[in-house]
Amino acid sequence: MDVTNKNNQYINSLLRNFSNGEKEHAITELEKFINQNPNNISALYNLGVMYQETNQTDKAIENYLKVIKKDKKNWRSLTNLGLQYFKKRDYKESNKYHYAVLKIKGNYQPALRDLGINHLLLNNYKTANEFLMKSIKLNSLDYICLNSLGVLKLRLDEAEEAKKLFKKAIEIKKNYYVSYNNLGLYYDRIGNKEDAFANYNKCLDLEPNYPNALNNIGLIYFYFEENEKAFECFYKALKFDPNMVDIYFNLGHTFFKLRNFDKAKIWFDKGFQIDQDNIIGHYNYAFFLLAQGDYKNAWLEYEYRLKRSPIINKNLNYEDIKHKIWGGETSTNKKLLVIREQGVGDEILYSSMYEELNSLNDNVIFEVDSRLLSLFKRSMNLNLIPDKTYSGSKNKLKDIDNIVLAGSLGNFFRQKKQDFPKNKRYLIPDDNIVKKIKSRLNDIDDKPKIGISWFSKNKRIGGGKSITLNELSPILSQNEVTFVNLQYDNHKKEIKKFEKDTGIKIIDMEDIDKFNDFESLAGLIESLDLFITVSNTTAHLSGAIGKETWVMAPKNDSLLFYWNTGKKKTPWYTEIKIYPKINNWKDTIESVSSDLKKWIKRI
Repeated sequence: MDVTNKNNQYINSLLRNFSNGEKEHAITELEKFINQNPNNISALYNLGVMYQETNQTDKAIENYLKVIKKDKKNWRSLTNLGLQYFKKRDYKESNKYHYAVLKIKGNYQPALRDLGINHLLLNNYKTANEFLMKSIKLNSLDYICLNSLGVLKLRLDEAEEAKKLFKKAIEIKKNYYVSYNNLGLYYDRIGNKEDAFANYNKCLDLEPNYPNALNNIGLIYFYFEENEKAFECFYKALKFDPNMVDIYFNLGHTFFKLRNFDKAKIWFDKGFQIDQDNIIGHYNYAFFLLAQGDYKNAWLEYEYRLKRSPIINKNLNYEDIKHKIWGGETSTNKKLLVIREQGVGDEILYSSMYEELNSLNDNVIFEVDSRLLSLFKRSMNLNLIPDKTYSGSKNKLKDIDNIVLAGSLGNFFRQKKQDFPKNKRYLIPDDNIVKKIKSRLNDIDDKPKIGISWFSKNKRIGGGKSITLNELSPILSQNEVTFVNLQYDNHKKEIKKFEKDTGIKIIDMEDIDKFNDFESLAGLIESLDLFITVSNTTAHLSGAIGKETWVMAPKNDSLLFYWNTGKKKTPWYTEIKIYPKINNWKDTIESVSSDLKKWIKRI
């Protein structure tokens, strides 16, 4: 028997020992063999595999690199190098080796998939999609690729497409726990916390120590205000993966929501030590700073929202316009476009800075939701046009010199608390509409008229913002006033059932479309004596009109930074009073009810 065959037989015997559980012995013996045979590529490669399977990542990389030095076309070592750098979360270095595999093996499907996953984690969504689609065409049953495509769709706000991909992955391999975690993320995204919770638990049934699911279920526990269980999940996840940076930022965010700013800062800092450019970390840190009134630094962090969710609208990605982003310069001849973003409530909030921007530039164009257009035109002497006139057409955008997204205006005009204007209102309802509605309300009775709104349509956080009419009974049972429905969408049956069950009547002007007709809605708000509401678009409209408004806000919901001030006032709207959720809605409602009794006595 020649030396080569003898060596191969010996290496194979060590591999069998390794497979049979004699891992340390096999590694030790193979290390000795390599000391005597340093040029044996098979031994070097297999020692790398042994290191890889025993989680000795750096040693595995060292061995694979030795193989590559001796055999540049050893695609198996290149593949494993890509996987080991992926494990170290060095996705750029991982890509280098997967690209090298493609040069040797053409369209090697696993390499295409892994490149797609790496680019997804690097937030290169377009490139990620290209590689993942190439991969899935070559192997439509690759459940790992399907999951990655689903995560990509979630990142691009294509939630229903993501759901289909996760469910298809589960059909192919029912015991792949990651699919259930990802399906949980879908349900979380659309605001269905119960189904999210169920799927995270399915994942943990299959793999009890999966840190991603532990992290996600911790967030659900916190949402349901089971804080001890939430922290238990976070710390358990951290035990299994101390380098999983998301856990650090979620701990920081959780302590921040509890208004424990000192502990929050500790966890945010730990997260940034691991990954100083983490997009989610910076995005959450923005709200941490906003809650403390550190506006100057908060707005810089808030820009990370554009990397976190780069889709501005159906036809426009942030990548398409970032080279035109306005930097605060005064201009007399350049066309500056303001693009609205997020919901109508946010648009109303940010529009409080529009006239200040207009004073710096002679040629500013403001895109506005069509429902707000006439109201804005009456209230502001600006160049206002319908939404997507420019941003919906890449061709028309060529005529624009600079662009600013509405949510970025705070960086220029609200750097400190003193920058917030003290004006009571900046939106002006139509006087004729106000007179007509006021006349109708006066015809009902001569009691003070109080508007009421209790529901938020927001898919992601609406559940935590909404209250039922029955829960509001302590407020609505006060007979000295008349309550008027300002709740958008069709709540006719709910109102009638509430009246039948309690005998409490809520006036509903059914001819006013409270979701689309903002002119009539503004007129209705202006005709009231007071407006009591949860956090929704109508709350913003009322605040901008300058109507006395009491907002029952969720408990420290970070996204609602305009209410999450730690006080009963917000600098954004001078006439709004905030009633944050205390321990539960019952306590908050009792506080509002008590103040309403005092309010009634004063008028």
